[in-house]
Amino acid sequence: MTANVMSSPLMLYVIWHPKYTRGAELATLLRSHFDTNFYRNIFGGMGMPVLFRNVNISGSNVPLSVDWDDTDTTAVLVLIDHELASDLAWMQYVKDLINDAQTKDFGNLVIPVIMGKDIPSNGLEVQALHLDQWTGVDDEFVQKFISDITCEFIRMLRHHLLRVLDPDAQDQYEKYMQNVRIFLSHSNHDSCGKSIAENIRDYLHANSTLASFLDIYDIPPGMVFADVISYSIQNGVMLIIYSDSYSSSPWCMNEAITAKRENIPLLVVDCLDTVDERSFPYLGNVPVVRMNPIEDRVPFIVSKLLDEVFRIFFWRCSTETFRKSYPHITFLARPPELMSLATLQDPPDDEAPLIVYRDPPLSAYELKLFSDIYDSLHLSSLRQWQAKNQNINNASTPMVIAISASESSDMATFGLSKEHLQEAMGEIAMYLLADGIDLAYGGDLRNNGFTKLLLELLERYVSSTDANMGIKVTDYLAWPVHISMNKNDLTGLSKHAQLTLLDQNGKQISIKDRQNMLSHVPDEHEWSAGLTSMRRIMHANADARIVLGGRVNGYKGVMPGIAEECLMSLESGQPLFLLGGFGGCSRDIARILGLIKCQEDPKSNWQNLFKQYDSTSLSNGLTHDENIILARSSHIHQTITLILLGLSRLARKNTNNQSDIER
Repeated sequence: MTANVMSSPLMLYVIWHPKYTRGAELATLLRSHFDTNFYRNIFGGMGMPVLFRNVNISGSNVPLSVDWDDTDTTAVLVLIDHELASDLAWMQYVKDLINDAQTKDFGNLVIPVIMGKDIPSNGLEVQALHLDQWTGVDDEFVQKFISDITCEFIRMLRHHLLRVLDPDAQDQYEKYMQNVRIFLSHSNHDSCGKSIAENIRDYLHANSTLASFLDIYDIPPGMVFADVISYSIQNGVMLIIYSDSYSSSPWCMNEAITAKRENIPLLVVDCLDTVDERSFPYLGNVPVVRMNPIEDRVPFIVSKLLDEVFRIFFWRCSTETFRKSYPHITFLARPPELMSLATLQDPPDDEAPLIVYRDPPLSAYELKLFSDIYDSLHLSSLRQWQAKNQNINNASTPMVIAISASESSDMATFGLSKEHLQEAMGEIAMYLLADGIDLAYGGDLRNNGFTKLLLELLERYVSSTDANMGIKVTDYLAWPVHISMNKNDLTGLSKHAQLTLLDQNGKQISIKDRQNMLSHVPDEHEWSAGLTSMRRIMHANADARIVLGGRVNGYKGVMPGIAEECLMSLESGQPLFLLGGFGGCSRDIARILGLIKCQEDPKSNWQNLFKQYDSTSLSNGLTHDENIILARSSHIHQTITLILLGLSRLARKNTNNQSDIER
């Protein structure tokens, strides 16, 4: 599996001057809209990696450049305020980016965003967007702005898809400039459906570059209704005006079913006035927006439809090469539903049918429903399938993975925020739990911390009907951590998660015994000895370890915590996955092991302990080149695929070894 197969089809960089105080606010809004969020939303987020550039690198007046070769298609939004416009070094940085982008023929795009009035363009030769009336993250200007840039991202994805389908295609400008056409599916049997469809059509023509198809206006004279409608559905996107009579219309039924079968981008607008006597069953499994009769929601509806168009094109760009290579597999842009069984591709005689669907993985309850209906059907999210990881949890005893992560001081230099790290931890945990792997980590009992997230993921991916399912998550609390806490805050977690308290030497103590002890502020020796003991116990009870980030200053103990954990893994031959793209201690170790190019010599005594190891010492099932990608990438979907791939190979190796022993 090559790097480009696992990379994202489109990546977004958001750039702003370090003195622009509101830049982080808008950048965070864009990241939360376009990035993954798979673990927080059962339907998933948009899925596009978003990185920042707002911190000057050491010894320079500008940030890191954009890595144009990281993905096939890259978009760059430059937030230009008065500070950036008046900074000669930063303006030259932006001009250099524009020049670089123009060498890739629509594959790269730099879009300046003017953030205030009377800001000079200073010779920029590309069209800019204007957000000079922005007042806050929820105002109408931001909604319009996100809709506008989503349209441009859709153009980029569509162009990328056309190049995949036909690398020799001509008329690049003509294809790139084509507008998205919205098929307005509505019932003519009530006035509501028709009037709302016309209102949306009028809005599109007056306020956007989007085209529309409305049957009473857009079927040419002499043409066969059914042929024109079928063509328009398959070459556009669909907005369903779900009024009282929609489900009763045979034409509407056919339009909706055709769109679902063809994986056409689809949004349902709930316009019910009184009642729908029989809810149309094939309108499920897609986004639904309520049409509020009091306020004008047409702009919001259009923005949500564009989001869905983006998702579908993003999916198609991610899977088109697979679709050609694996014609017997059914690739779905939405989570599978019962209607998906009607679209199954015929598998080879000796294989069961397989559906590969858009992430995130289905919950345990949905998987059980499919199993009850079609027990030989295989279901896999794209990342799970890419990793070929169906054999990870075939062992009688589930694999236990230890996860170690914390913020690093250099994350911002690499375009990352605290939220990036939180999402990375959440998504790693989600995929491991979905594959039946048990997790271990070292304590986080904050209200919005990692523990709460894991408990939510357990509810989704561990079936409550499985009486044999044991503990899936273990939270280890070192002596200095829990002895400094209020004893009343130490309680059990859930049926499938446990809190393990350790004394200073690593011996387990019960919650009841701990509640009989007095809390106190631990001294330096307690911190050092207690943390090391906890790490040894976790190491002894885990089959592999994943590390990302990690502080290198202000740590308690003889060395940074992640360094001590990595050293334990390397010394024992325990599989270790180094995610160095999030900076910090993990990146330093990856550099020492030769996975990241850097001329620096080890700066600390603890770093010298790693000089005897290289990538083969990681024992994680990945090749040297794959470990290089893992160590350098900050794209969480790419790192997850590599982690699952390595675990899959390790599981198959263990299975083969066991078979050899039995023979």
